Amino acid sequence: MSMLHSGHLAVILSTILQWFIGVIWYSPVLFGRAWHAAVDDRTGTKKPNEIAGMFAIGIGNLFVSFMVLYFLSMTGVAGLKYGAIIGLRLWLGFVGAPLFAQYVYERRPFKLFVINSGYWMVALMVSGALLGRLR
Repeated sequence: MSMLHSGHLAVILSTILQWFIGVIWYSPVLFGRAWHAAVDDRTGTKKPNEIAGMFAIGIGNLFVSFMVLYFLSMTGVAGLKYGAIIGLRLWLGFVGAPLFAQYVYERRPFKLFVINSGYWMVALMVSGALLGRLR
């Protein structure tokens, strides 16, 4: 449990890394155009507040990073490989499965599910690997 008290720098690094993965993931270089096409609002409502959104994403990434560290600490897992496996398992149980059910129920495009949940899969695996390595 001492890692939870001494892992603040690792959590900050993980948070920043998740944020940058998101910036690249949702940029036109990777999936930005496909994501915009899938969520395109044709009703003419207000545009999103990008500054507030980026701040909220950063805060969310901070909480996610802390929880990944918590799960690693509780399971005693250390190392890149096993940290990434824990990240994948967290994605499967807490992100992938619930989002899949939500997207099916809401009849949202499968492509949007793949893009959004794919980001979280990569982010959780990379965070797990980083935090597992720094444990």
